[in-house]
Amino acid sequence: MPTDMKRTIADAAKTILLEKKKSKLTVKDIVDECHITRQAFYYHFADIPDLIEWIISQREDKPQNSLPESAHTKEPLQS
Repeated sequence: MPTDMKRTIADAAKTILLEKKKSKLTVKDIVDECHITRQAFYYHFADIPDLIEWIISQREDKPQNSLPESAHTKEPLQS
């Protein structure tokens, strides 16, 4: 399955939840946000929980380089 479309759908879901402050995520909201059909959504994901699981799995696959630069130094922390 094309990862680019999955990422587009996931980004639309994140936008709805984070930027538009919706408390409930629906397939209709997602397809409207990314301008695709419901069939396209269901081609890539079985349902909303499947989408959420995919988003989480993508975050887990990324290396954990989000530590501040100071966390990578070998100097001991000062009390």
